[in-house]
Amino acid sequence: MNTLQDIQILLGNNLRLLRHKKKLSQLALSEKTGKSHTFINNIENGKKWISAETLSILCTALDASPYEFFLTDEVRDTNAVMAITKKHKEFFGGIKDMVSKYGEDSP
Repeated sequence: MNTLQDIQILLGNNLRLLRHKKKLSQLALSEKTGKSHTFINNIENGKKWISAETLSILCTALDASPYEFFLTDEVRDTNAVMAITKKHKEFFGGIKDMVSKYGEDSP
């Protein structure tokens, strides 16, 4: 992902994901931001780039941080993997504590 077009597509896809997460239609987001429905659609389809001001408006409307518009699938997957790994470590830590408390030879 090196070109401006790739980044525009990434931003558009993330905008769509964030909008869906908030259960907003393009029209509802348009009304919240004061941006036209067509403009929102063009961003989501990678046809328009946005200014820092528009990014700020979208962040406010979607209660999102700017970095969320630039996350790749790999980063999302990494976060999920990290959360699962943490739960596994806690689970196996609990088992280890039980084994050390009750011993391996307990009936």
